[in-house]
Amino acid sequence: MGNKYFRGFMMGAMIGVAAGMVILPQLNASTRKRIAQTSRKMVNKAGDTVGDMMDME
Repeated sequence: MGNKYFRGFMMGAMIGVAAGMVILPQLNASTRKRIAQTSRKMVNKAGDTVGDMMDME
């Protein structure tokens, strides 16, 4: 079940990134920078969570 959840999560993330690429050109540079920083933090946290889930199995 964990693998299906991870795949779904990653697909959702990819769709979010694609939507963001459509919206971002309309935003100013500081907003894009803040979104990029937050995205990196979220990806790192998701990776940590997946690692923790793998350790539990």
